[in-house]
Amino acid sequence: MSEVKRYGYLGIIEEEDGEVVKWEDYAALKSEHDALAMDNSARGEIIERLIGQFSAAGYHALQNSLNPAQSLLYDAMQVLNQSATDAYLNSVRADAISNALDASSNHCETDCVMDAYDCSYEIAEMRSAGAIDLHDGLVTYANKLRAGKDGE
Repeated sequence: MSEVKRYGYLGIIEEEDGEVVKWEDYAALKSEHDALAMDNSARGEIIERLIGQFSAAGYHALQNSLNPAQSLLYDAMQVLNQSATDAYLNSVRADAISNALDASSNHCETDCVMDAYDCSYEIAEMRSAGAIDLHDGLVTYANKLRAGKDGE
């Protein structure tokens, strides 16, 4: 997902509600938007065709021949598997995983675990080792999502 930084007057100081953005950030976000719009437009067309196909008139046409329906369903499957929307959603999922890992990083450090749970060093070491394994697994999963592998 594109991160767009906003700047104040003259684009010198980064501000949360600034009125200026870098052209590269804007172009990347616009490109992402356009790809999502194309995906959703194609999905909308397929849905409209399906509604028309299965209306009363379409129902009678289907009784006489299944080829148009098979063709329509094939088209629907092709369009519904668009990659831009999936890539965008996967990047959102990966960002959520990364944010959660950042927020819970203290569980990976033995001293923090000892302080938080008032336990011995050995127990804290086991807990932090488990947290590190979970952390590494989630980082791998997030990277797969970003790479477009759907976590497989």
